[in-house]
Amino acid sequence: MQVIYALFERYTDAQASFEALRKQGYDQAAMNVVVQTKVAKEYIDLDMSRVAVNVTDAVGDKTVQGFAPFLAVQRPVPLPGTGDVYAAGDLATLLVKTATAYAPGAGGLEIALKDFVPADTAQAFAEGVDRGGVLFWVRVEDERAAGVGETLRRYHGKHAANYVN
Repeated sequence: MQVIYALFERYTDAQASFEALRKQGYDQAAMNVVVQTKVAKEYIDLDMSRVAVNVTDAVGDKTVQGFAPFLAVQRPVPLPGTGDVYAAGDLATLLVKTATAYAPGAGGLEIALKDFVPADTAQAFAEGVDRGGVLFWVRVEDERAAGVGETLRRYHGKHAANYVN
């Protein structure tokens, strides 16, 4: 398995990348996003009572489909130095929880990211989120990693790569 990361300066580019990957058959459950709540709310215009939810026979197994609902069902998390963020996806949730635990002051996101990417990339990602960018990453099988990276770059994802730290 590989994890392909990218930073998007514009929400709409991250959204387009997410939707393109979904159309290519990538599982939304493998996708992760960290974005400031105020940035996401500029674009999320949903009537949550009308959001399509796929429900299986498994108790509690519900998956909302699409980028806006993926974020909108999240609870904002206060991230010191950044403000409230949405952390969508299992790894994003873990990352943000770790960031708040590592450093109660500013810089927690960068510190937490250093466990996954090189220090200079962690700094670029954290600064990008602070400026209103969208950190997006996908966990995929090795043979599909190149295709994910290509899609992320096509939609202007910066630093799109698998980082082995």
